[in-house]
This record gives sequence, structure tokens and C-alpha cells, in this order.
Amino acid sequence: MNGKKSRIFGMVLLILAGFILPWNWNVVNAETEEAVIYDASEFEVFEGRTKEEVGQKYGEALYAGDSYVDGEKASYYEEMYSLESPYAAGKLTADAHKTMTAMAEFYRWLVGVEPLQEASAHSDQLQTEALIRNFEFNHNVSDLSKPEDMPQEFWDLGAKNYVHTILARYSTPRGSITSWMNEGYSASYGWDTVGHRYAIIGSAVSDLQFGYAGTIAAGWEKAYENTMSLPFSAYPAPGYMPCDLVNGKSSAWSIEIQNEKISIEDNSGLAVKVTKTDTGESYECTVANGKLLASSGGSLLVFVQPSPDAGSRYSGSYRVEVTGLADVASGKEAALIYTTEFFDPTAYTPSYVQTVSADGIEEYVLYQSMAATENLEKIAYALPMEVTVTAENGRNVQVPVKGKWILNEEEQCWTNEADAAMLPPDISDREHVLERCAVYYRISDSIYDSYNSLRISPSRPKAGEEGNLLVYLSLTSADASAVFQLVPQEDGSYIGQKKYDSRTYGEFYEDASGNHVYHIPSFQESDSGEYFSIFYDSTDTCAYVST
Repeated sequence: MNGKKSRIFGMVLLILAGFILPWNWNVVNAETEEAVIYDASEFEVFEGRTKEEVGQKYGEALYAGDSYVDGEKASYYEEMYSLESPYAAGKLTADAHKTMTAMAEFYRWLVGVEPLQEASAHSDQLQTEALIRNFEFNHNVSDLSKPEDMPQEFWDLGAKNYVHTILARYSTPRGSITSWMNEGYSASYGWDTVGHRYAIIGSAVSDLQFGYAGTIAAGWEKAYENTMSLPFSAYPAPGYMPCDLVNGKSSAWSIEIQNEKISIEDNSGLAVKVTKTDTGESYECTVANGKLLASSGGSLLVFVQPSPDAGSRYSGSYRVEVTGLADVASGKEAALIYTTEFFDPTAYTPSYVQTVSADGIEEYVLYQSMAATENLEKIAYALPMEVTVTAENGRNVQVPVKGKWILNEEEQCWTNEADAAMLPPDISDREHVLERCAVYYRISDSIYDSYNSLRISPSRPKAGEEGNLLVYLSLTSADASAVFQLVPQEDGSYIGQKKYDSRTYGEFYEDASGNHVYHIPSFQESDSGEYFSIFYDSTDTCAYVST
């Protein structure tokens, strides 16, 4: 979605015709004394940056608003919007505004431009403009899109004389900031604007306001009172760059130049070389070959991004070298150099608990004959004493539970509390998810499930005798199973021991019917007791319990 033209960056960058000069790497090699080299690694803002620092800053932006939960719409609004009569633009919470501003500030810090001078705050007009774009996603909306029962005054406030400069849809408030950053070029559609991106990280932007309603985010570059201190800024940023922020399939790479230090005299002489440092593979971007957008006397270079390594994400580092520029002070030729190193920020980014699961199983399926309270309580003894905690940033950690699993037949689940004190220091349980871990069960009356059983052969084995435990599967496929032994205690309770696991037991195999077979070379007296099994497909979160 093209943004409204701003005072600094045009909505469309024109490719000016010209002739490409021969590539001359002597400019940055043997004859460097004749050229002025601007190397971002020597800029103070990038010197000494670590993954830990970038990850910490990223996390601070992600969770700037204590009450804001990405993906939970109710946490965005102080007053809810309405897309039907009586229409209402709604009002974002202060935390939602804080989070959007914090994400914009993180990107500005990442590329090395000055922070904003103002934080986003509620605006009736901007909020209404966002709401109106739910009926037509466009900067200039037609009166034909106005619902018949919407008051004209309300429509006009959002549709006429609008102030917003950028729009996004289908993103969360926080996610819209990253959405605006990921634009510019795709192999499928070619060039697009980077006007949204430079509304966020443009060096002169000093006041950036936001609105959000329904599925639409709106941004307004309200003031341009900042100045650029660096010779240039680049995105993706020099130094360590979180790989989850850049969509390699849609996000062109770009450089903003400080024209008081560096100038573009003739765009036909510009050349950008991008090299993947671990392989040495490189390619060139020029106006002539269509991979570079630049205008003489301008301040922005936009060039075709390298292909991502897998999917849409990058890994490793890329060196960017730009020649064909001029140093304003000396009049000499100038070159820009920087290296971007992509990394997974998950281990370095503070986060909070989002979900918790017991061995990845969210629901157990029991045939009705197993649904007696006594049996349900026995299954609880076999539930794991550690749970898997997934943080909002995708990181997984194991945390022990505090005690025994408790049966709750009314809600058809077993509950426990995980020990929040055992979380790593950079993961918090701010939503109190660990206070009530739950594993649910469902009672089946399917006759087929009645055959899902655990069988032993011979039926009454003797000590020293060999035999098999067979997990019989009826019309059910499973690639994993486990067999549990219930060891009775003096107080009438049990200890549930995982006796066999298909993923680790050496004498496990599947028979011709797909049933799971555990060969026991020699039964022992200690094997006496009560057993049951669970089995599941590892791609699913549902497991079956044998009769």
C-alpha cells in the first residue's frame, strides 16, 4: 500500500536513465588514499554493539506496554471501536501507544538515527481515519464506501482532509511497525515504495503518531525537526541484526545518505555490491541493470535484496559496498561500507510466558470405560513433573511443577502449578500462566477407541521369561508411544514411572499392522504391577490412553 507523499521521501522513486561506468574496485582497494571511505563499523553508535545489547533493546520495545499483549485485541483498547451503528473509532490504551512508539524507537536506534522527540498519543482524527479505512483500504476513500447509517460528520472526520501518511492492515498495533519496515521489492511484483519505512526511520522525522482500529493501523509523520549526525544509515542495519525482523522476500535494502557530507552527483556512476561473507558470493546493483533506485542529488538508495537462505529469513553476514558517490568537503570520490550480521534474537530477548504444556500434549482421549475417577487419578501419576514453557518470543524452556497433578472432573482436566522461580531470568510469568497448568482429557464413546489397548504376551509371564508388550491401535496412527508402570505406595498413592518409550527403547518395533511392540528379553519380579500406555502422532497435541 503506497504511503502518502511525505516532505522528505517521495511516494515513488524514479529510475533515471544513464550509463553505467565500469566497476572500479580500486576506489576501495589500492587507491583508498584517493577516496573518502565511510565505514559504519567505525561509527561510534555501532562500535562494541553485542547480540545481548540488541536483544535487550528489542525485548524492551516488544514489552514496553505492561498491559499490551500482542494478538489479544482486548488489551489494545481503552474504549472499543465499532464497525457498525453506533459507529465508534475507539481509543487505544496508553500502553498500546507506548508499545508502537517503542518499536519505532527500536528501529531508529538500530539504524543509528536520532530518537523521536514526541511519543504517540490519542487523536480522535487519526483514530477515526484508521476506522474508516476498514471500509475501503486506501488513502483517498470514496464516499460510495460510506455505510448508509453512518453519520456524515463521522465519515468526513476520517475520510476528508486526512493527516495520516502511512497505512497497514492485518497486523497488530505492534506488528504494524515491522510490517511498514518490510517493503520495497519482491521478485513477484517488482519495485514498491519504501515511504512507509522512512516514516519510521527517516532521519528528520521527530514526531510520529499512530492510530489503530479494526484491522487498520495509521501513522502520521507530524514533524521533521531531527537532524542526521551519521554520514549514512542503512536498513537492514550495520552490525547485529535480528533475523526475524526482515522478510527477505519482500524487503528491499536501503541507505539514507546525509547530503551535507556525501552527495550523488551522477546516479549512472553508482554501484552497490552485496557479498555474502561466508561464501564470497556477490552481485551488483546499478541503475542500468534495474537493481538500484536512486536520483541525482537525492539522499536515498534502494537496492534489490539478496535471496534469503531458507524461507524468508537470512542468516550469516552480508557486506555492502557503495561506490560512485562524492565527498562534499573534499570533492573526492566517496565510498560507503558496512556489514550486516543476522542472528536469532530469541536467546537474547527478554520475554514472558505465553503457553505451557506437558510433553506437548494438550488433551488426552480416554474411552468411557477408563473414565472412572480411580482411573483418572491413576493417569495423573504418570503426567510429567516438568512442563514445557513457551515464551511469547518462541523460546522453549523446561520448568518443574510444584507438586502432584490434581484431578478436576468438573472441567475435565488435571491441574498443577509450575515453579515460576525456576524460569530463566529473561522470561517472566507476567500473565500468571504458570499458576494454573492444565492438561485436559476428553471421554470418547467411539467403539473403535475401546480397542485401543495395552496387551502382554504371554498373558501371565514368569520371572526370567521373555515376551512383548503390545500397544494395539484401532484405526489410529501414531509415531510415538510410552508405557507407564504404576508402583503402589504405602499411603495408597502411586508413583507413575515411564517404563518404556518408543523413541528411546532399543527393542521397540512396529508390527505389520502398525501396532507398537516392546520386546522384553527377561521379565523381572519388579515388573509386577499395573500398566497403561499413551500413544500419539508427534505432529499433534492430542494423545490416546489405552484401556
